[in-house]
Amino acid sequence: MAIEVQAYRTLLAPPARATERESAVTGATIPRRANLISTMAHLHLRGAQSRSELVAGLNLSRSGIGSLIGELIDRGIAEDAGVDRQPSPGRPSLVVRLNARRAVAIAVEIGPGEVAVASVGLGGVLFDLVRQPMPDRAAVPEVVEAIRLLVEDQIDRLPPDATPVGVGVAVAGLVNNDGLLLHAPNLGWGHTDLRSVLRTALPSGLTVTVGNESTLATIGEYLRGSLRGVDNGLLISGNAGVGGGAVVNGRLLWGANGLAAEVGHMKVQPGGAACGCGGKGCWETVIGLPAILRASGLTDLPDGTDPIEALADGAAAGNAEVLAALDDAGRWVATGLGNLLNVLNPTRIVFGGRLGRLLPHLRTTVEEEMGRQALLGPLVECDIVEPHLGKDATLIGASEQVLWHVLTHPEDLLVDDAASA
Repeated sequence: MAIEVQAYRTLLAPPARATERESAVTGATIPRRANLISTMAHLHLRGAQSRSELVAGLNLSRSGIGSLIGELIDRGIAEDAGVDRQPSPGRPSLVVRLNARRAVAIAVEIGPGEVAVASVGLGGVLFDLVRQPMPDRAAVPEVVEAIRLLVEDQIDRLPPDATPVGVGVAVAGLVNNDGLLLHAPNLGWGHTDLRSVLRTALPSGLTVTVGNESTLATIGEYLRGSLRGVDNGLLISGNAGVGGGAVVNGRLLWGANGLAAEVGHMKVQPGGAACGCGGKGCWETVIGLPAILRASGLTDLPDGTDPIEALADGAAAGNAEVLAALDDAGRWVATGLGNLLNVLNPTRIVFGGRLGRLLPHLRTTVEEEMGRQALLGPLVECDIVEPHLGKDATLIGASEQVLWHVLTHPEDLLVDDAASA
């Protein structure tokens, strides 16, 4: 089975079990269904491929690939993308890609002071992305109304032949396997059935999934970014709070209820500062952006000032208070990362969120201190990198949760196509 299908099946969630009956629409037996899934997932994550590349990548016969691609093209799920002009023995091979418009996910990110909405099609094609400021700690109804308007606008701006299939929502808070938001201290929200609220508010016919922002950012970086090809990796996302996600032996670490990898609430300073979660001495109380700004004396920045740029400018100017705050933050970062290295033994750590933009100013202190905090074995095998997808990682991950269902249930697209014929 192609690595792309393994990624979807083991990283996100297992697809619905195939039945023994044949599909009334596709006439596809279980092996053909599996091959359709493999082909679509391969094209989704690798982009346009020649038929020769598909034969090699999926270990299927040329005639088998031709039949699968023919069906996908006939149904409008894939399209010809010209001829492979790369020099190779034999005749040129036709190139095929997924039709990005055939299934479009609307991705939503809810964070402190901002809502972002993007439309992403098959193949990871980004149609549009909008970020809208929101009042700090805005109430749920106000945020939901803003999301409704932004989602409707995204749908209106899609190409006429594009088909929106679902909305994937990422929220800065604890979200369980049922999509229930249990607590979002940095938003000021308590227990909320956010999925049900959004299902009611958004256009009918769209599926709605809800997940934690850092978990979804991890999915985005694993499938399309800095964790691609990494079987054991961590993502640390630092904004107002600090979140995380972990891939262990090629599987996302969900935990019993989907609440794993809340790394920002590791206790690193017993009896330390109070945290929004109700505890004291959590990691985010010493490395979260508000903590660094307080320590640096930059708590009264003018409206519209980028706090990361203010810290960077202060460091460049030799501001002693800023330099001391960054040095202190680097040591606390190393304390947490050392614990995580010793427990999980990752080979790569992606340091993202707004805090990730400070990595150039923290790296020297972090690396020196981690030499004292982490065991040598895990330390020498691990590197720390910035996110390839940048601040869009969460939106990409949210879109993948929607598109995952399409890719692992190809009969849904085929049924829709047959019904509209």
